[in-house]
Amino acid sequence: MTNELDFMSLVLSRLCCRYLSFWIDNLFQLGSSLVVFTVSVMVLVPPVSALILAVAPVFALVVEAVDRSNREMKRMSNSAMGPVLSNVQEALHGRVLARAMSLESYFIERHHRLVDTFNRATFVVPHRVNPSLLNAICGTFVLTNAVSPVRS
Repeated sequence: MTNELDFMSLVLSRLCCRYLSFWIDNLFQLGSSLVVFTVSVMVLVPPVSALILAVAPVFALVVEAVDRSNREMKRMSNSAMGPVLSNVQEALHGRVLARAMSLESYFIERHHRLVDTFNRATFVVPHRVNPSLLNAICGTFVLTNAVSPVRS
């Protein structure tokens, strides 16, 4: 028993160290690439550096707004899931009584209605949040391209 626990702890420690090192390596690589890219753009294209400094707070505000919207949409989706789970639980616990009173159709219709409400709340998330982020990225792209002819 002790040998098995020692072996499991050895395997888990090796896996944690391995994946932690990958994570740290990826984080360092992405972070340093971002710094090098930003510094290169600021050095090579001075008008863009002013634009980056001017647009960075706006981009941060857009990202914050998208994050808040995303949290609210997830909250709406999760709150719509509660009644569906309650209906399933009530149907399971009262299935004998529901069959005796011929109320199966009531639970089925109610379940369909609640799942419909849940689907409406769930499908709002990708249609509301992703376009906001796409608009922010497109706006940054347009502004960057608007400044680039100034240099040439």
